[in-house]
Amino acid sequence: MAPLLAWAQPSSADEPPADCASRYPPLVATPDSPVRDRGFLWRISKGGHTSYLYGTLHIGKPEWAQPGPQTQAALDASQQLALEMDTVPATIQALMAGLARQPDQVLAPTLEARLRQAIAQSCLPPALSDMLAPEMQVTMLAIGMLRADGYSGDWGADFRLAAIAHARAMPVVGLEKPQDQVRLLLATNAEDRNEGVQEQLDDMASGKVRRITLRMVRMWDEADYATLQRYKAWCECAPTNERERRAMKALLDDRNLGMAQAIDRLHGQGTAVFAAVGSLHMVGPTGLPAWMARHGYRVQRVAFGRAGKN
Repeated sequence: MAPLLAWAQPSSADEPPADCASRYPPLVATPDSPVRDRGFLWRISKGGHTSYLYGTLHIGKPEWAQPGPQTQAALDASQQLALEMDTVPATIQALMAGLARQPDQVLAPTLEARLRQAIAQSCLPPALSDMLAPEMQVTMLAIGMLRADGYSGDWGADFRLAAIAHARAMPVVGLEKPQDQVRLLLATNAEDRNEGVQEQLDDMASGKVRRITLRMVRMWDEADYATLQRYKAWCECAPTNERERRAMKALLDDRNLGMAQAIDRLHGQGTAVFAAVGSLHMVGPTGLPAWMARHGYRVQRVAFGRAGKN
């Protein structure tokens, strides 16, 4: 989300609250922070060569910028990095265009006022209220609230892996197109838009979003595979209505199939691929490791060796 923040800078007449610098000081790495493996790694082999699946977290902290030794070794053994989406300017520009606020993206007046107030109080640029679709505004609010805990989208694993790959001239490919992400993020009608924004704001106000996100952060930091496998027991994300069921299917099951097929095509070209996508895409019978196993791959999870977590 960092490119979107850079895109929507506030004007000098529209500055965020004066105490923002003290509430959200710049993130800096802790001196002598240990470099260790985080997240979840699988080795997948077929046709005489090996690729890798890596479960990421989309937020992070500076001391997580360097991959751990086993993750780095897998990246070094690969010829191409595959991400949900690449971070090159053309891709980001297409995504920003698709997520720009449109005249028909109207919220109920009281909900619009509540969202604008939340943006202003969060130290995000107030200009976002008019520049981004409401669904994207609440997504950025959810990410932004973790800044107080020391986490930022700037330091997410996907973003850092892309930086490493581009620095070494390693080819980077997106498994999805910007329009795929736009369709996923935006509601198709006013009722769903209002319900979704209202629910997100309520969940942030109650502390639910922060509580669940911090649990996911700990899970990823500790490479806690047991907790990942049973995420449905603690994520408080079971669908309660048809809108939520559609959203959950689109977010995970439908995307898993498309990404798995894209990875399979890349691997089938004889390329060793390091495919890094969100960790929840690795879980259950529709997850990427299970799909690969069903389609003739030898799938081996690379445990990072923390007792009781793997």
